Amino acid sequence: MKLPIGDHAPPSGAAIVPRRDVLRASGAGRTALLVATVMSGLLMGALSWMNHRTDVQANLATQRLLKAQAVAAQVIRLDERLTQSVRLAASTSESQWVDRYELDLLALDGYLAEAAELASEGEAMRYEELAREANERLVAMEREALRLAGAGDNLGARRLLDSPGYEQAKGALDQNTQSYLRALSAHAQQDVDAVLEQSTAQMAVAYGIALLSLVGLWLWLRLQLFASDAAFRRHLEAAEASRRADRAKADILEGADVGTWEWSLDDDDLRLNERGVRLIGWEPARLHPLTRAKWLALAHPEDRAAAESAMAEHLIGITTHYTAEVRMRHWD
Repeated sequence: MKLPIGDHAPPSGAAIVPRRDVLRASGAGRTALLVATVMSGLLMGALSWMNHRTDVQANLATQRLLKAQAVAAQVIRLDERLTQSVRLAASTSESQWVDRYELDLLALDGYLAEAAELASEGEAMRYEELAREANERLVAMEREALRLAGAGDNLGARRLLDSPGYEQAKGALDQNTQSYLRALSAHAQQDVDAVLEQSTAQMAVAYGIALLSLVGLWLWLRLQLFASDAAFRRHLEAAEASRRADRAKADILEGADVGTWEWSLDDDDLRLNERGVRLIGWEPARLHPLTRAKWLALAHPEDRAAAESAMAEHLIGITTHYTAEVRMRHWD
């Protein structure tokens, strides 16, 4: 029998949105989400770092103040111990009080050196210098009292320790030590206030940048998602149009009672509809699977060369359609 076995041309029906366009649009949306997540993480990290830096600076200022309070308390305590030691030495002439005086004096010098390091500027430095001068006057008078007591003049030693000059020097040391502590406290509070003020300004700027960044990212994300949604809708509309076109073609073919075939060049799969199989005298179950080689084996030898030549011309673009008339061998 003779049968027109094909009429193949490039599709000219509804335009299908390529799947890569949908993937590209959805990929852009995922990229926008990733960028938004990364930016949010960076902003949160920056804000956390700024909070940590503020806490560290505030803690340093607080620790400096606490250390100054401890140093001032030690200066006052040791000054009282020195006075007590020198008075006991003047009354008893015992060497143990002289030894305790020398040890406490050494410790006092160490605390005064720490106070000098803490008082780096301003009023605190001035009061520290005044306290050191008052302490030097006290030490000079106390050493004189110890000398008198060591020479047996206990009365002279006690008179020196009870003199207005000695009390004035002790009062100056106490007053300047307290003033030093107040000045250092005020300076430390200024440091804390400056840190908090700077941190507040930096946080305001950071939150402003974060807000603008999030708004920009939100707008970009909206645009990307809108593009993704639009591409997906176009894809669905095109797929629906293609489905309707395929349904209409199927209805036409069914009404015309004709056979159709499709050949996949990728896997050499040749498919005929049921009517096409029966037109060449076969049953669908007997002919499956069908390849180009099997098809040619069923063709009449006199028609194979013309069919293959027409196919070759179509595949290399010489003809826009593939048309051939071939006689086929029935299965029986």
